Amino acid sequence: MKKTCLALLPLLLLAGCQTREPYVASPSRSDRVFPGRDIGMAWDAQGGLHAIHVEDAAGGARVVYRRLDKLGFKAVTVSPPGVKTNAGGETPPVLQILADGALVAAYSVPSPGQGSGRILAQRSTDGGATWSAPKPPPNGGDPGSPQQRGPRLAQAGDGSLWTVWFTGEPPGGVYAAASRDGGATFGPRQPVVTLGGDVHNAMHPEIGVLPDGRIAVLYEAFRDLGVHQVEARLRTPSGSWSGLAVVEPDAGSPRLASRGKRAVVAFTRRRGESSEILVRDWERVFPPAAARPSARTAPVPGQG
Repeated sequence: MKKTCLALLPLLLLAGCQTREPYVASPSRSDRVFPGRDIGMAWDAQGGLHAIHVEDAAGGARVVYRRLDKLGFKAVTVSPPGVKTNAGGETPPVLQILADGALVAAYSVPSPGQGSGRILAQRSTDGGATWSAPKPPPNGGDPGSPQQRGPRLAQAGDGSLWTVWFTGEPPGGVYAAASRDGGATFGPRQPVVTLGGDVHNAMHPEIGVLPDGRIAVLYEAFRDLGVHQVEARLRTPSGSWSGLAVVEPDAGSPRLASRGKRAVVAFTRRRGESSEILVRDWERVFPPAAARPSARTAPVPGQG
């Protein structure tokens, strides 16, 4: 009995250490859920996962920074008191990590008396602990109407540049297209989901390349019978598109962040009068085809 306990001791110590490790995306990790909406995420070169998102507060919507790879990290408010963001589904806040490790956050704020908004940017050089005062970009920070700013971009492993967008022009829907010359020209658009039938609307598209090489296109869909969900289609490296997959019911504003072998997907969900963000490892959202329950996947007629 004593020998057995001694033999198990290294395993018990390892298990204890694992519970205290920083969060690293893997199928064995639990989802991360916290208050907020409209998240933007980025991985740094060391495998750290950074995020900014909108948090609705009594004084107005504000921009908040989080580290998703550190347990117990306390959220930091980025936008200073008196600065209220109007960032949302079409104009979410964005986060960029520079080569020197500095963080740059950009988000929109309303312009008084106008239907458009302005862009403000803030910078942190101490890992998100403190942020500079907000400043507009050199063009004055005027992005035009905040209801326009939907295309997303991703570069595949073969060098092709993919874009995805929503259009209301008939036949409306979410479309994808690829460029083989660095963005100089794009090939014919490929339908991801088209409006009509039981699809009333499809918005907030997202595109990204998964660690296994598949291209994932996610979007928020509104269907008959009050169905509101995040759906996706996947393109394999061989060039074929999967059928439609329901990846998160009662959710919207999908976001995908990937770098090397790491990737996570995030959604916004309504909870009564408030909202929450769910962050999930990519392998739990997009498992190998053989492991995906057939009830959650269905072909989309006429959408190749």
